[in-house]
Amino acid sequence: MGNVYRYRFGPVEFDEASGELSVNGLRAEIHPQGRALLSALLARRHEIVSRSELEAIVWKGGSASKEALATAVNRLRNALGESHASLIETVPRQGYRITGDGDRVVVGKTFESQIALAPGQAVPGRDHFRLERILGQSTSGEVWLACDAASGERRVFKFATDAQYLASLKRETTISRFLRDELGPRPDIAMVLDWNFEQPPFFMESEFGGDNLLEWSRQDGRLAQLDGAARLSLFLQIADAVAAAHGVSVLHKDLKPQNILIAPVAAGWQARLTDFGSARLLEPGRLEQLAITQLGMTGTHGVGSDVSQGTPMYIAPELFAGGATTQRSDVFALGVMLYQLLVGDMQRPLMPGWQRDIADSLLADDIAQATDGDPVRRLASVALLAERLRSLDARRAQAQAEHAAQEAAQLERARVRRFQAQRPWMLVSLAVLAVGLAASLVFYQQARRDQQALLRQVAVGQAMNRFLGEDLIAQANPSISGRAGVTMLEAARKAAPAIDARFKDSAPEVQVALHEAMQKTFSGLTEHQAAIAEGRLALRAGQAMPADSEQLAQIRVNLASDLIEMSQTSEAQAELDIVERWLASRQGRYPVIEAGYWLARATIATTAFDEKLGVEQTRRALQILGAMPQPPHAIEEYAMLMYADASRMAKDYGEAEKYFLKLIALQETRYGAQGARTCFTRLGLASTYSYLNRVEEAIAMLRDSAHCLKAALGMENTRTAIAYDILGAAYYKAQRYQESVDAYMTASPVYGRLKGQQSFHSVGARSSAALAYVGMGRYGEAEQLFIDTLRDVRAGNAEDSAAVQWNRYQLANCRLQQRRTDGVAALLQGLQEDTLGHAQVLLDWDGRLAYQRGRLALYTGQRAQALALLETAATIIAAKNPEGPISEAAIRALMASAK
Repeated sequence: MGNVYRYRFGPVEFDEASGELSVNGLRAEIHPQGRALLSALLARRHEIVSRSELEAIVWKGGSASKEALATAVNRLRNALGESHASLIETVPRQGYRITGDGDRVVVGKTFESQIALAPGQAVPGRDHFRLERILGQSTSGEVWLACDAASGERRVFKFATDAQYLASLKRETTISRFLRDELGPRPDIAMVLDWNFEQPPFFMESEFGGDNLLEWSRQDGRLAQLDGAARLSLFLQIADAVAAAHGVSVLHKDLKPQNILIAPVAAGWQARLTDFGSARLLEPGRLEQLAITQLGMTGTHGVGSDVSQGTPMYIAPELFAGGATTQRSDVFALGVMLYQLLVGDMQRPLMPGWQRDIADSLLADDIAQATDGDPVRRLASVALLAERLRSLDARRAQAQAEHAAQEAAQLERARVRRFQAQRPWMLVSLAVLAVGLAASLVFYQQARRDQQALLRQVAVGQAMNRFLGEDLIAQANPSISGRAGVTMLEAARKAAPAIDARFKDSAPEVQVALHEAMQKTFSGLTEHQAAIAEGRLALRAGQAMPADSEQLAQIRVNLASDLIEMSQTSEAQAELDIVERWLASRQGRYPVIEAGYWLARATIATTAFDEKLGVEQTRRALQILGAMPQPPHAIEEYAMLMYADASRMAKDYGEAEKYFLKLIALQETRYGAQGARTCFTRLGLASTYSYLNRVEEAIAMLRDSAHCLKAALGMENTRTAIAYDILGAAYYKAQRYQESVDAYMTASPVYGRLKGQQSFHSVGARSSAALAYVGMGRYGEAEQLFIDTLRDVRAGNAEDSAAVQWNRYQLANCRLQQRRTDGVAALLQGLQEDTLGHAQVLLDWDGRLAYQRGRLALYTGQRAQALALLETAATIIAAKNPEGPISEAAIRALMASAK
């Protein structure tokens, strides 16, 4: 018998009993081989564990290649994250070891196996039962199906081989006895019949209820053969069993298909709820009243305590945040299973866009209410969910009656809707320009109270109405535009140049207000170059206005944001410097302008790869807005988005996920789950999941978000392009390189048209596509892209900048991969590891530079110099990044070929 530990190294925690790894409080996905590897290294902390020893432990004595062990180590480091990967140290030519100081606590015991179970063998202590087949197996125990040779009756035996599983069996037995006493025999709950917890082998005997729901659903298309009504009937059996348990204060806490048994009966199929090993009794004092002993379970292992949170796919969101288990937690799990039953796939996760899989809107609403992320808004009980499902026919009839009653009114409104549908941009333009008008009026109400100011207000209002009616909306008239179906962008482009001519004799306040409104219109349409032009015209018109104008300060902040989007950083800095001086003497009086100023500064910082400064500046903006009673929605959401994204870029993935989820919840209440803003925010969350190695989950979310944004905004929109850009990154991480290229090259031309070929976005998408080509070994295609990106990045950056040096390195690598040396010497000359590190954080830039220079020397006949450089590269890479794409073995093989 030995101890089982929970290890902690700062924010890294590994529980041997459960096999769970958490980093910064978040569960990290870890491969089974990674668990065995981590346990082996932790058991001999600070000692070097040889490769052969690790192979024997991880592969249980079987053989494994050097590459297999290296892959397992690399996966484990990825699970730990970049900040903590150095906990696992590679000792060249010897093995690996755990570094750093940590602590450990005992969380359980392991038992030496005293049984060797096999089919046909008698159950120890139950000789009349013979083992038929194994149903489940883990390091904690085994589950077997057994049959009485005389009667043919079947039973399930669970054997425990460690203390934790034994405690779980005791809990399940106690809860089962309680349920039997409170509810009596039930066909929908598999009861415990007998147990042996006195001497090894420890086991529990329970009723056999058939195959579990997951296995049953896969056999002979059984689930697929059931129609919708039959699937609902099956689900209601499960719901009734859970509701009955809840009725006597028992929470199951691990509801999932594997814990639902399905057996044939005369009327079809009978579902049975099983495995109460994680259950919780809300009123443990009732055991005493029924004279039921807790079977040796006390303290933290009692039936009133929480010892497990269940299976991730079915865990309610509040439990991840440390919330208490309630009936609503079980409701959430059942809501997920209801969805899976209806779509016919018991492994499909409830991902964004799931509503498209459910044709019945009432059922979709039931699932949505059962799985609401906010437990307060979730259905309060399983009984209520079952009642809603049983009353579906009545609810449908009621909905049809309401629909018929409204039909007459809808027909009358249809004429108006058709008119609006022909000119949807009119509504948007009215809203955007109304915001500009309202801002102007509020400004003057705050700044002036005299008659002259009142006259200015009237003039601005009249001018806004004339411009809106006679210029912008008039563009929709086919007799003026020459065609029907004019878009808002087209109308805005035609109307904007008329402002100065039509209102040249108006007060400067009028011209400023009109140009500012068009600035916001173009910016909202991601037409940043046009927005920049309107912002500059507004500032020019405002030269005759008071120098302390709040309105002009806001225009400068908006102008700076558009300049940053077009990669015109120096001009943006100049505008922000003016705003900074303006704010210096007005501390705290204009929080919206101040917050916008810090967000623009943060954008500059993050595009310059200074993620830490970006986080600090976005946090400052959030603090300013947080002090306001009701900050404007747009800047509040933008600040939250910027902070979450800056945290992600700074690799604080826990903080990033927290704020992305917070913002998504807020936007779903404001715009709906399929609103463009909500879908755009999901891009950041998906990108965070990708960095957390939840890549397939990220890809599914990104696909849905990209389709959502394309449908809502069209393909010619920056946000849609960003969606495909981030999708390309996720495909790249999953090594799906061709799909990565396709996604990046979908985004790139859109960036080029909207922001310019030399913009940060356009260059980034094309260089990322080039890296995907490198991943496929298509170096010629990668080279052509890097030639283009280097040309474009040089146009706006110094030769010694991080962006230029990174592109030079990548182009040199592509040529050397093709054993070509043309222009490579010039590309590599002057490259600095520190500068490259600003573009891409890697531990071994010095080794990579030595490797490329060594290859250049080798291919140009400078053998002695080549061997010296390659030896340097091999030594550095072996020490700093042995699992990276350039391996020590490959370098030494190249050296051997040169000798």
